[in-house]
Amino acid sequence: GWRGWLRRIDNSGRFSSGYDEAWNTVYGLLGAGARWTAQPDTTVFAEAALRLPVYNQVRYSLTFNEDDDHTTVEPGRDPSWRAEIGVERLRWKASLFIERLVFARSETKVIPPFEVFQPESEGELIGLQFGTEL
Repeated sequence: GWRGWLRRIDNSGRFSSGYDEAWNTVYGLLGAGARWTAQPDTTVFAEAALRLPVYNQVRYSLTFNEDDDHTTVEPGRDPSWRAEIGVERLRWKASLFIERLVFARSETKVIPPFEVFQPESEGELIGLQFGTEL
């Protein structure tokens, strides 16, 4: 799979500026799932998977002194995981999921007078999904 997101760090004060981080991660999943037919048109399911990163990259768009500097770093490829439980009824699906993302510290790049790196990072996504088949 692939996951990407943009994070804007905005220090919009008079004497400061912000930057953007564009994240990309490509990964494989190794997991298992179970399904139980509760009624002829209703299925309950549970899935869990280990996320094994193949490639991680963060591109920084830095705005120091009115010059746009861009650099990329590659955070480490620590494994993370995801889990989901839910119900499918007729053509509808509802589920609860949790994902844990883990990134090891990247290498350091020098953009004088700064050293840029992605520190060890982790985070969770928790959410509800609702949908239907077309």
